[in-house]
Amino acid sequence: MGYLFGPVYSSRLGWSLGVDVIPHKICNFDCIYCECGKGTLWVNRRGHFVQLGRLIEEFENYLEEQGKNYFNVVTITGSGEPTLEIQLGRVIDEIKKRLSKPVAVLTNGSWMRNEDVQKDLALADIVLPSLDAVSPEVFKKVDQPCSGIEVESIISGMIDFRQKYAEIQFWLEILMVSGVNDSPEEIHLLKKVIDRIKPHQVHVGTVTRPPAYPEAKPLSQERLREIQAFIVPSGQQFLWPVSLFSDAQERSFPRCKQDRTGHDVNFQMVLETVKRRPCSLNQLVSLTHGSEDDLLQELNRWCEEGKLIRKKYEGQEFFAWPFKP
Repeated sequence: MGYLFGPVYSSRLGWSLGVDVIPHKICNFDCIYCECGKGTLWVNRRGHFVQLGRLIEEFENYLEEQGKNYFNVVTITGSGEPTLEIQLGRVIDEIKKRLSKPVAVLTNGSWMRNEDVQKDLALADIVLPSLDAVSPEVFKKVDQPCSGIEVESIISGMIDFRQKYAEIQFWLEILMVSGVNDSPEEIHLLKKVIDRIKPHQVHVGTVTRPPAYPEAKPLSQERLREIQAFIVPSGQQFLWPVSLFSDAQERSFPRCKQDRTGHDVNFQMVLETVKRRPCSLNQLVSLTHGSEDDLLQELNRWCEEGKLIRKKYEGQEFFAWPFKP
């Protein structure tokens, strides 16, 4: 399995080259909205999941073959929870030795109280932790954590990290699920906690891709905007999440300094991307700047071979990896 995927567009980060440091669904959460599917192996200890030499070789090969002009940031993520990788700090360090662009880390925040994890995350330029709920009962319903993980510990870890590493950009992410964590009571609790954490930015999104569990339904854009207007600290910069951009709008964003038009599509990177997140045809055209006909032909072939499946969600067709629990 390759470690790199994308670049994919994010309204938070721009064009992002993904680095996946955790195999599929090795995680300590089983979030009902997760686009990677249902949990298959619950793990709440750090370990060696990455072959660091192979990852760096793949990264160097990518830079040599594709160059550095087609992405704005390197985002360390995972098909599970990235901070479970005990070599996370070394991964960040090795990437930054080879590239001057910012490195971001996505995390569910569950290990943010751990001092070693804090030191690892402090090597990044941007840390994007999630906090989907504050009350224990709602937290367990939306994120379905491993036994022993408490939301109060996550919140205290975020506050502690912000105090120790105030210079590191800290962008809090909240994923809203209709009828689960969007009650007025929960929104007020989130507002109070956000004021305590003091993140640099707050991103409020909702479900936009086929989720792990069918009960995970999206909020309307109107309701999402109401929540954002209430909980984001006054005067703070706020970037609308990618979920509020249509495919047409997403295609209108330039890919860094150069256009890929005329370049051959790297179909292996397309496949690696769809392994991590279901994508529509329009999203893949945006990702590659390739021919819609050529992409569709390859996607159809992969579906016939069983490498991909089609999924319908909210009236839109997505191509997805056929995960089997």
